[in-house]
Order: sequence, then C-alpha cells, then structure tokens
Amino acid sequence: MTAKPLEKRRLILKRALTLFAKKGYEVTTVPEIATAADVGVGTIYRYFKSKNAIFNELYQNIITTLTLALRKYYPVDGTAKMRFDAIYTTGIRLIRHHVQEVYFINNHVFNDALDQTSVTAREDLAHFIRQFILDGQADGTFKKSDPDVLISILYGSLIFTIEFLLSTRQLKNVDLEKIFAELQESCWDAFAKK
Repeated sequence: MTAKPLEKRRLILKRALTLFAKKGYEVTTVPEIATAADVGVGTIYRYFKSKNAIFNELYQNIITTLTLALRKYYPVDGTAKMRFDAIYTTGIRLIRHHVQEVYFINNHVFNDALDQTSVTAREDLAHFIRQFILDGQADGTFKKSDPDVLISILYGSLIFTIEFLLSTRQLKNVDLEKIFAELQESCWDAFAKK
C-alpha cells in the first residue's frame, strides 16, 4: 500500500472507532462509517471485507496495545504491592490517554461479533490479570477471594474512571489525581490480606 491508502485505512478505523464507541457496533452502519471518514461505501469495502472486519481489527489492535502496555510496566520480580501499583497506574494512564479506545473495549468486551482472534486477545489479557492475582494469593499478600471477585473490583474501579473522565471533562476544580489515588488505595485495601 502507498502512504495515501494507508492513511485512508487508518482514517476509516479511527472514524469507525468513534462511532462504535458512541453508538455501539450493532447500530453503526457502513454508510455512517463512510460518511464520517469522508469516503464512499465502496472504499470501505476496498479496505475491509465487512463491518465485522473493521470491528475486530479495532478490537484486536486496542486490546493488544492495552495488554502490551500492562506487561511492559509490570515488575515481574517486584512485590505484590509493586505489581498491583504498576497495573493500576498503567490502567489509569491508558484510560486517561486512550479513553475512547478503552470505552470501546469495555462496551464490547463480550460482543457476539468478536471473532476467535479477538476472543483470544481478550483471554490473553484476562489470563495476565488472573495470574497476577493468583501470584499475590500464593505469596500470601492477597485475600483468598475468588480471583473473579478481585478482577471485578479492579476492573470496576478502572471502568468508573472512564465514566468519571467522560462526565467531568467540563468540570473545573476536580482533583483527578486525588480521586485516582483514593480509588487505587481503596482497591488495594480490597485486595490486601489483613
């Protein structure tokens, strides 16, 4: 591909992401994506087999990026607290800088339109988080709660952050750092064995 077609392809993906995040995959149409990208419907099909192909490419790209970022900053040899802090702060950073992308993943995490490659990418991220929890339980740092409960607490606090960021963008005098630090501390308290 030349630079221009590659740019066009990226623009289609970007506009589709905006629509999928805002409206949802099911109700977004290919003509809407074409209009948002300022291309013809035929151009969409020149680059992508279907709306589902656009959806899955976005999902795979985003979830793989999230997983790689979490792994990059994860201190494998660190204490459970260090690993927790790395996951939490990386999650917050990703949300702050990629709120639309994370919102898209959250809204489509179990969508029936996900193909096997997307499901595998989702499971890779879930396995990474589950192993982090199991390791913390094995070394006696984390409560022996069902790992899915702890995953829900972690995930829920991070998802709250997305909703909070989206709803407070116009608010002044909101101390986001204080709110994020308190969320992180509360989440840690839910994890840590007393």
